[in-house]
Amino acid sequence: RAEFPLTHERIYFNTGGLGPSPRYVIDATTQMMLRINEISETKHYLFDKIRKQAAEFVGCDTDELAFTRNATEGMNIIARGAAQAMGLKAGDEIITTTHEHPGGAMPWLGLMKELGVKIVLMDPVSDPDENIARLLKRVSRKTKGISISHVTCTLGYKFPVKEICRAVHDRGLFCALDGAQVVGMFPLDLHEIGCDFYTTSGHKWLLGPKGTGMVYIRKGIRDRFTPEFVGAYSNKKYDLDELVLDYKDSADATEYGTRNSALVVGLGAAMDFLNTIGMTRVAEHGAKLATHFKTEVQKIKNVSVLTPMDLNTSNSIATFKIKGMNYNAAVQELGRRKLRLRPVGEHHIDAVRVSFHVFNRMEEVDVLLKNIREMIERAG
Repeated sequence: RAEFPLTHERIYFNTGGLGPSPRYVIDATTQMMLRINEISETKHYLFDKIRKQAAEFVGCDTDELAFTRNATEGMNIIARGAAQAMGLKAGDEIITTTHEHPGGAMPWLGLMKELGVKIVLMDPVSDPDENIARLLKRVSRKTKGISISHVTCTLGYKFPVKEICRAVHDRGLFCALDGAQVVGMFPLDLHEIGCDFYTTSGHKWLLGPKGTGMVYIRKGIRDRFTPEFVGAYSNKKYDLDELVLDYKDSADATEYGTRNSALVVGLGAAMDFLNTIGMTRVAEHGAKLATHFKTEVQKIKNVSVLTPMDLNTSNSIATFKIKGMNYNAAVQELGRRKLRLRPVGEHHIDAVRVSFHVFNRMEEVDVLLKNIREMIERAG
């Protein structure tokens, strides 16, 4: 906790929305920003160094990973890339869930408006086998792929993505995953999962600089589509006089122009920070706090827990609902009590989400439980 410059005036439980950076990350970012301006150089060569580190962190090859500004930008790259690579046309179907973040859903709805692609929705449940069955039930002759969250931003459901990817590949479909609520929460191996695309943000569970993210494009897919935006660094061959342009076959063909190397260095520092602790320990700590919270909060009158207790289907997120109390009003009241949580209004869930990370302590969870109990008692 001492590594984070979080104010002591309130307790923060919203890493799933915005993760505070530790001083180590802030220092690495600001020092590189200063150095860039001292020598007036881009330091762009550092991208490949951090890319190698990031690929090891998420379990993929270096040429399958590109840096973005956030998971939303990554999903736009995925949707646009898939549209070309898979030849999407009017009437083709993409399956997703009703619990997606706007950044994970809107790029596909954009294809619906632009190309006439049909979006097929599935309501997820807490049972992993049932989620697989529900997804596959929606597969038709017109289905081209699925795009779902690895862990939902709403209830913290952890999907059995390895099994889902295998099942959709067996049917000749592509699989895209939104990992904004995963990378930095628990260990990840993209090659083991076997997905075609994966996107994440650096500013949530990774605790990295705001304005950072990554997108994974499985080897053999990137060269099947033209990047939406291109420029310097997108090309493997370029000659204006000869009117020649060949794009890189690697994922970083989606990177272009001068970028802020200090942010990427900060992202690398964030991975260093978490690796020093150990991602297994990070996951265990978050799960321990979430389990304690879910166990105790459900004992409070009128409270129901919507996130599964089973750690195979959830980890560091806990979402709960209070009967007879508006979810926004509950978040606002807890905010007045110096507790920062997140309202969950997606799909009319009308609940409250709590996120637990390495800087949270068990005594802070107990303070939250005490305030929830008092708030409900005073509300009558």
